[in-house]
Amino acid sequence: YQKALNFLIEKKARVDSINYSYGKGYYMLVFAQSYQGMEKWNLASQYLKEGQRLLKGAENTKIYGFSYYLEGREAEHNGDYNRALKHYHASLATATPIKTLGSLDDSYQALSRVLSKMGEYEQANFYIDKLVRTKDSIQLNWEDNIFEMITVRDSLQQNANRISQLEEKQKNDELKTRLLW
Repeated sequence: YQKALNFLIEKKARVDSINYSYGKGYYMLVFAQSYQGMEKWNLASQYLKEGQRLLKGAENTKIYGFSYYLEGREAEHNGDYNRALKHYHASLATATPIKTLGSLDDSYQALSRVLSKMGEYEQANFYIDKLVRTKDSIQLNWEDNIFEMITVRDSLQQNANRISQLEEKQKNDELKTRLLW
């Protein structure tokens, strides 16, 4: 975590010169996540609040969903499970339309973990089941997309080969024409 944090701090110095608060807000959230990973919760909380301030107006975006997730982790660490659930649900709400594995995966796992700590095992299992189904679904979609990308790549390669052949033929025809004159 420390190496990653040093890299991000260097990057933060460059980002500070940029006027895009969303970019800076995102980096603040990454700092918060790093400090949470190092169990430095006070620093994590400061960066989380700064990131949320910079991301004002982007509450329904994937980036802000990351903020909700981090806030849920902080609440869970402090033993405030109801608040953690609230933030994890908000994180899930922003992740669901995007359907990226990382955001859904983290939200489902966090919800299951907190519900287990609260003794709500049936609900916790519900989120584990959703996690497994989502991973399977995303995996199948990923495999379909890979197959489609390979097909497109092969088609583009065939077209490129045809174009090369036509260009070569055109050059040969031009050369023949010059020789005949």
